[in-house]
Amino acid sequence: MVAGMTGGMGSKKLRVIADPFVVAPPTGARIRTRIRPNDAEAAALARIGQFLGELSRRDLSQRLALGRVSGKDDLRAERKQGLTSNTSSRWAGAITRASNDQYALGMRGLSAERDSLTAAINVLTKRTGVPVGACDVKTGTKGYRDERERFAKTRRLNGLRHRLAAVEARAAAARPPMVVGGNRLWRNGNRLEEANLTEQQWRSRFEASRRFMTADGETGKLHGNETIRLTPDGRVSIKIPAALVGELGLGTHLRIAEPVVFSYRHGDWSDRVTAHQAVRYDITFDAESGRWYVDASWKTPPVEHVPTVAQLRSQRHLGVDLNADHFAAVVIDSSGNPVGNPYTVALVLTGVASVNA
Repeated sequence: MVAGMTGGMGSKKLRVIADPFVVAPPTGARIRTRIRPNDAEAAALARIGQFLGELSRRDLSQRLALGRVSGKDDLRAERKQGLTSNTSSRWAGAITRASNDQYALGMRGLSAERDSLTAAINVLTKRTGVPVGACDVKTGTKGYRDERERFAKTRRLNGLRHRLAAVEARAAAARPPMVVGGNRLWRNGNRLEEANLTEQQWRSRFEASRRFMTADGETGKLHGNETIRLTPDGRVSIKIPAALVGELGLGTHLRIAEPVVFSYRHGDWSDRVTAHQAVRYDITFDAESGRWYVDASWKTPPVEHVPTVAQLRSQRHLGVDLNADHFAAVVIDSSGNPVGNPYTVALVLTGVASVNA
């Protein structure tokens, strides 16, 4: 491999390709299927999601106000207690856990943005410090081709420095910026024509994205979840928050008449709910298609041994490739080269229901 090359303006090193490595399989699974509620059930689902979404945003605001704290200083127990009377202990636990996770993610995002901005500023500072068309012999840093390009890069450098100052101020205050429902969707509300949306379309999508219907699983409880429950035969029931029981007039639970079916990993999911192992559920509404979905997720046991590249190269393996209309497989040798002819299996999917249908 060539480590570098000689040019008219000095030596330029090429990027070094990192050594290959084997990635461990995921330690979790997530599957999705469609819920088909009738009009009354859909209205109740929307009301529950809206109500819990309001409480979730209020709790997230409280968590942001606390700033960078650790342990019990995040007041999760107190926050949960304040939510329980209007919801339930489990709904309150899911809301406060989600707020803490969202805050931690926001802080990691600030740190990543600060590192990215710093790296870009360092590169631009070095290059703008070298005269146009010249090259720093000591560092090998090249200047820009002409004054026009250098001027544009100087303006970009100033903009990045302003952005970095704002990010550092937020990081110091431990207040990451957050828009529940997504910043891009929020900005689209101010440019509806550019986003090709009507006000009603935008509002329905934004409101749908701000609903909250997430229930954490519990091992040992009936079918692995006491809040959103799916029975082995696909029956869905959702615990109605205490404050909405009288308003909805459906009792303590909303039950969806039509059962759901998981087309993917149905056996794994069924084994878990039958054994009363924890399964988390998320119910969402796609305002664009007008469809309701439920996601089931759970932890999977980690693989005890992940083979090394050397171990994989010690023998032949089967390489597989899933395409839109066919499944391909071929035997590969220790160097990764194909051996013999590949096998192709046609996938006839016309008329077959999709996973999310």
